[in-house]
Amino acid sequence: MLVPHCYKYRLRPTPAQVETLVQWAGCRRWLWNWALRRKQAHYAATGKSLSYTMLAGELVDLKRQPDTLWLKDCHSQVLQKVLMDVETAFVNFFAQRAKYPRFKRRKRTPHSLRFPQNVTVVDDRTVSIPKIGLVNAILHRALDDVAKGATVKQDATGAWWVVFVWHIE
Repeated sequence: MLVPHCYKYRLRPTPAQVETLVQWAGCRRWLWNWALRRKQAHYAATGKSLSYTMLAGELVDLKRQPDTLWLKDCHSQVLQKVLMDVETAFVNFFAQRAKYPRFKRRKRTPHSLRFPQNVTVVDDRTVSIPKIGLVNAILHRALDDVAKGATVKQDATGAWWVVFVWHIE
């Protein structure tokens, strides 16, 4: 049986990196709200649910429109992970494991990004994040295995953290 295991490390991003992370968190929040609205509108119009693959196809078109061209600045896997999270939220709602998915508000939702891959520990002081580059970090212990994914988030004090997830037997 595989059990998820996590390590949390403190990040020390530069001001430019913080600006990018905050911008991407805004993209993530906006896309969550857009996907939730699209699923609600499609269900109201047709009585059927909108799948992840249909939303992902619309995301490609959305990134080409002049009004939402700024979505291209964000890493594509972060945006795809948002659509997967919306799908998971609805699956959990219909299985009665969670409440109905809610819209995310800018002031109440913490800055958070999920990367399914390619966030790596370079050395004992550096983490590599796609499209952001090398970020200084406090790595107080070594990873036991190859990370399956990572979450970069900001806490209430303004500190940035990276949480690596992997599975152990």
